[in-house]
Amino acid sequence: MDTKICSKCHTPKPLDAFHKDSQRADGLYPQCKDCHNSANRNTRLKDPEAYRKYYRERQQRRRATPGGRERDNQYAKNWHERQKAEGRDPNREKRFGLEAGQYATMVQEQDGKCKICKESSQTLCVDHNHKTGVVRGLLCPSCNKGLGFFKDSVDLLNSAIAYLK
Repeated sequence: MDTKICSKCHTPKPLDAFHKDSQRADGLYPQCKDCHNSANRNTRLKDPEAYRKYYRERQQRRRATPGGRERDNQYAKNWHERQKAEGRDPNREKRFGLEAGQYATMVQEQDGKCKICKESSQTLCVDHNHKTGVVRGLLCPSCNKGLGFFKDSVDLLNSAIAYLK
C-alpha cells in the first residue's frame, strides 16, 4: 500500500502526505497534511482568542503531569538538533525561501567567508534585498548589521566612504 485516500478531500496521496498517528491501525492520520493543516488554520483564524485559550490550557495540563515541562523542553531541544542535523533552519526557509541544502551550498560557494569583508565566520547571515526579497549572499554578523544601519542605501554608504577619506 503506497498510497492512502484522504478522508476529507478523498484524493489518493502518498503515505508521506499523512501525519503519523500511533492510535490508528495503519499508523497514519485519516486526513492528509494539507487538509489537516488547512482545518487547523481555519479554526485558528475563525476565533483566535478561543484557540489561544485552548492551547494555553492544553499546555498547562501537559506541564502539570509528572515530568511534563522537562519532556516538552527535551522535545524542543531534540527537534532543533534534528533540524540542524538535516541542515534545515525553518526560520531561514520561511523568511528567505531557502531549501534545506541551499544555505549549505551558498556557504561552500563562498568558502565559509563573508561576501563583503572576506573573513571566515562560524555564523553567516542571509543578506537579502528588503524591497524585492531576493537573496544577495551570506554576510558575517558585523557586515550584515552595518548594511542594516545604513538602511541598504548606496547613497548613505557613499557618504560614509567620502567621510572616511
